[in-house]
Amino acid sequence: MISLMVVDDDPIMVRAVSALVDASAVVALAGTATGADEAVALCMDRRPDVVLADVRMPGRDGISLAAQLTGGNRSARPRVLVTTAFAADDYLVRALGSGASGFIAKSAPWPEVERSVQVVHDGGIALPGDLTARLVAVLLPGTAHGGQLTRREEHVLQLVGAGRSPRQIAGDLVVSEATVRTHLDHLRAKLGVRTRVELALAARAAGLGYLVTGAAEPTDGATPAPAGPAGRAPAAGAAPTEEPPPSRAPGR
Repeated sequence: MISLMVVDDDPIMVRAVSALVDASAVVALAGTATGADEAVALCMDRRPDVVLADVRMPGRDGISLAAQLTGGNRSARPRVLVTTAFAADDYLVRALGSGASGFIAKSAPWPEVERSVQVVHDGGIALPGDLTARLVAVLLPGTAHGGQLTRREEHVLQLVGAGRSPRQIAGDLVVSEATVRTHLDHLRAKLGVRTRVELALAARAAGLGYLVTGAAEPTDGATPAPAGPAGRAPAAGAAPTEEPPPSRAPGR
């Protein structure tokens, strides 16, 4: 199971998420914290796989916590998934720039949270679809591959857009991880981006992929991110979703 630490200054939210984690077959509770400093100390002791951190907390926020825990390196452990009741563009950009592996609304149903935790644990990037569209507009306003990619590069980009890690892509394509990283380097150069998050957003902008958390069907050939158990009750206060489930509108 994936060990998860919950960091939120709202005790009601902590209790609600902890209860859902206790009933989960996917994640196990590694501990809870009400602030960034407490979370850092607990992480050193408990070594969680993933930290689910509120973006807004008294003192240091979840973005600062993500930066300290990851050192700005999204491949570091623990992986950080930022949660919030609102989604201003600057928070989205800062959260991903800090080393966080994803962003999810507090109103998201519990199965979506589980899927996101699985995705970031496996090295992917978790973003609800509507937030992805906004990030494309903010970070990559003019990105388009314009037919300059090879078929293999398009396939790799598609898989990046599906939230797959380099190791998973290597397995999907039956090639070495070094070969995948070479393709990623070529894609960054051709698309004029620097990070794998921006590559995933470029895939979205080009219609070649989707970003988890299961809000859309994969494009032909893409490998979907692992799904959490279906049918679990949503988190307290979460609004029901339609199928396919859209991300919830922000609002705190």
